Amino acid sequence: MGAKKTRDWKYYLKSLIGILIMILFPLLPAPDPITPAGMAVIGQMIGLIVLWTFVDMMWPTFLAIILFGLRALEIYPMIQIDDDPWEIGKNFPVECGILGDIQKSVARLNILLEPETELAEAARARAQVIGKKTGVIYEALMAKAGAEKDRSPVAVTALASAVAKVMDEDVCIVDDCWSSSAILRQIVDFKDENTLFRPRNGGSIGFGLPGGLGVKMALPKKKVLVISGDGSAAWSMQTFWTAAHYKIPVTFVITNNGTYRQVKNVRQRILGGNPAKERHLGMDIDQPVISFSDLAQSMGVKGCQVKEPSLLADTIREAMDSNEPRVVEVFIESK
Repeated sequence: MGAKKTRDWKYYLKSLIGILIMILFPLLPAPDPITPAGMAVIGQMIGLIVLWTFVDMMWPTFLAIILFGLRALEIYPMIQIDDDPWEIGKNFPVECGILGDIQKSVARLNILLEPETELAEAARARAQVIGKKTGVIYEALMAKAGAEKDRSPVAVTALASAVAKVMDEDVCIVDDCWSSSAILRQIVDFKDENTLFRPRNGGSIGFGLPGGLGVKMALPKKKVLVISGDGSAAWSMQTFWTAAHYKIPVTFVITNNGTYRQVKNVRQRILGGNPAKERHLGMDIDQPVISFSDLAQSMGVKGCQVKEPSLLADTIREAMDSNEPRVVEVFIESK
């Protein structure tokens, strides 16, 4: 144990000098090859040596730990990886939040430790591979859409193609059409982050109709187009009354196939078989089929039914241009 320093004016002056070194030294220009982080470490060490030598051992050490932690938050972008979206950014601000398996994400991030030239080459090669695969998938999908464009009941590719035709910078889409969602997102060109709204990480069925009202309130200058499955719409059909009562101009496209197709798709992935062509308790809503256009009109919202693919784009565009809540019920393929 060193002798206890006398707390006179010299003690406080030396304390002030040591603290100023720790705080101000990292602000000096960093000579090459020293980085700003290196300047912070050097400043901490010089300040600590001064304080340890002329002042005290205990409190300067704790001060250095605190200052270095604060400095690290300023210098280094904070990246948080978690498999729970609730945890990302909950306790401290982050520059980049990564949702995924922590072990696999860290393994992929280790690529960043490679030399910059190797990383750039790897990124270009990967982009080319992905681009080719995406191109092949898109061409096959467009060929499928061309073959199905006149099919009745309406093919999902035809519905997505009609939505693509009415899509522009003034339109944003709320996606709650589950079994049709993947094709919709492949065909429609979404312009920016305010163009598509859908639940993340599974979300909740029934979000679309009330979600559309919320998006319209948040983005009043946008034309809001909700694409909702009939199963989803059945969970929140009272939204039609709310839209009519408050005169909220949202267009609701209801894809009516008389079944919880997404539930059947999940069952098929897990158990196999072809449940789309079978009847299953709790998965079919076709006895009777719900008429969402009639249901909407009973709540004060004008509605219509579309069974011909060639009428889809014009009908949706007319509904969006009406500046009032509208329902367009589309009878789509169920098998």
